[in-house]
Amino acid sequence: MNFNDFKNLDLKSIDYEALLEKLAAKKQVLVQVGILILSSVFLIVLVNAYCVQSDQYQQSIKKLNAKIGAVESYESSIKKLRGFLSHLPDALDEDALSAQIADLAVANNVAVTGFSPGGKKSDLVSEAISIGLEVRADTYKDFLFFLKALENAPFALRIDSAKLTGPQGAGTETQVIKAHLEVSTVKLNK
Repeated sequence: MNFNDFKNLDLKSIDYEALLEKLAAKKQVLVQVGILILSSVFLIVLVNAYCVQSDQYQQSIKKLNAKIGAVESYESSIKKLRGFLSHLPDALDEDALSAQIADLAVANNVAVTGFSPGGKKSDLVSEAISIGLEVRADTYKDFLFFLKALENAPFALRIDSAKLTGPQGAGTETQVIKAHLEVSTVKLNK
């Protein structure tokens, strides 16, 4: 049969009843065609189900990879935070804080004339111990060096407040500086 034969085929002239009779006579061909159609439908359904399940697995894999990335990022951040916290200066207890300030005062020609406990404050992140102290310096320069030594101490010291009194009157020859300082040490809860 040629392709040209199909061009000249007139579908209206086909005797469908005769065709059905011939197919009914050849039941084996009809069964085979039926099995082929059912197999094709089953295969299409199976492939479609596989594609849907494959897409679901791919989405699950993407979600899990995103979660793994978040966990890795979290672990990396925790490691960096621990490294940062390990480099922070150590906090002092109240006795060590007093001793450290006294040592810095002596090294900078400043006299500590009085100590007073300031108390302890704490929250979820940190704990602060503060003390009040009265100091006296013969020169303003000595007082500034003392403040700088407090700020640059290898411990977590903080000057919370300072109230200065200097020479009184216009003709005063002395440069004695008196000050009340509130100093605290801060410890981060690691």
